[in-house]
Amino acid sequence: MGAIQSVNYPGDYPQKLSPNNLPDITVVKVNKPGSYSSTTLVDRGDIKIVQKHFENQLRMLDSYLNLYQLFDGYDSKNATVIKDLEKKLINQKDELKALYETRDKFRSNLDYSQKQYDKLLDKRKKLNIIIVILAIALPILILFIINEFRNYLEGDSVINNIQNNIGNNIKSN
Repeated sequence: MGAIQSVNYPGDYPQKLSPNNLPDITVVKVNKPGSYSSTTLVDRGDIKIVQKHFENQLRMLDSYLNLYQLFDGYDSKNATVIKDLEKKLINQKDELKALYETRDKFRSNLDYSQKQYDKLLDKRKKLNIIIVILAIALPILILFIINEFRNYLEGDSVINNIQNNIGNNIKSN
């Protein structure tokens, strides 16, 4: 990530090395005889303090750099995740729309089938009523016909008896 892509986060400040923060060291200038130059001598203990100071500064800069990379990575990853979630939302809306349409088709088919079934039950009920009426009327009708036929047969025999009686009465007189 370059400096252009870096983000300054709230409560954060840029980390820079400042020469004002250096530890105090003792420096001794020594002139060598016969030369025009001078040599600066620093005590070994003071050098170690400076090395330690710079190592600490380097560690701090490294950790701040890692934090910046982490934050920048989160921002770019979050943008990618948000785009992916938006695409997923669109896909889920399309799937949900298809499911609603399928549900409505099933509901329509179910309603149609329910109406057809209700018509069938109504027709069956009417046929059952007709069957019951015919089942009751048919034996009554048969009994009536048999009774009339018996009366007819008995009527013929009564007529024959009357005719025989009349014929016998006429002959006896």
